[in-house]
Amino acid sequence: MADHENREAPLQAWLANKTAANVETWICNPANIMLVAIIERRIGGVGCLRANGRVILNYVSPLYRFKGVSKAVLEALEQHGQALGLRSLGHEPG
Repeated sequence: MADHENREAPLQAWLANKTAANVETWICNPANIMLVAIIERRIGGVGCLRANGRVILNYVSPLYRFKGVSKAVLEALEQHGQALGLRSLGHEPG
């Protein structure tokens, strides 16, 4: 993959907090907004916004890369952020 160039160390560092338990916590946290893009009955992408304006997830399936999925998810997260009164969004590393 281009994002980690098939190097194990960067991939493992990136995946470190993507455990099933952590993702379940993110989904169940009422302060988070979790969005899933469904395309052709498949998960095309996932995004999660924390109440503090931090985007903690923005992932696109390799099947749907470069097809506007990430942009659509981010735009939807921005709309939710505006509804919460947030003036800007940021991201959390990792």
